[in-house]
Amino acid sequence: FADTVSYIGRDIEDAIKLGIITRADIPRPCADLLGDTNGKIVHNLVTDLLKNSGDGAVAFSSGTSEALRQLKKFNYDRIYLNPRIKKDQDKIRVCYVRLFESCLKEMASGLGKASSFADYVRKMNPDYVETNSPAAIVCDFIAGMTDDYFLSQAGRLGCDIPHKQ
Repeated sequence: FADTVSYIGRDIEDAIKLGIITRADIPRPCADLLGDTNGKIVHNLVTDLLKNSGDGAVAFSSGTSEALRQLKKFNYDRIYLNPRIKKDQDKIRVCYVRLFESCLKEMASGLGKASSFADYVRKMNPDYVETNSPAAIVCDFIAGMTDDYFLSQAGRLGCDIPHKQ
């Protein structure tokens, strides 16, 4: 639920900023019920979730659930599978591998140098660090990055990063 609430509208905002879609492209039933901005979408999803959860269950209302299903389909069709997004897929894959390997190497060397990854690990609960593999910790670190932060870190490593159009 948390991932969906956090990314569904954010991805729409990013796609609008990149010129992939316009706000008017958002399916009208979804925009009417959930909103047409990230802030409205998050607010409406969280509000609906709070109203409809209880007795050990976490759930959206049926109307919100259906609107969310349609909005996810819209995002897949118009954003995630958009050829403009896919054209840089190979560059992004190389950036992920390079960043993963860099963080893994940093972890193996004892996190001696100052970096955002070292700070991330140092702030973690010691039990988390002891019970998870270095690869899992690196994956968690990368998974928590925003797109812009990921690109800045990849650029710092010398990756050929895609440029926003």
